[in-house]
Amino acid sequence: MVASPSTITIHLPPARHF
Repeated sequence: MVASPSTITIHLPPARHF
């Protein structure tokens, strides 16, 4: 996915997309 500011914030704590 695209590394957007909101996306990175979401990826850190709650959701594991990898």
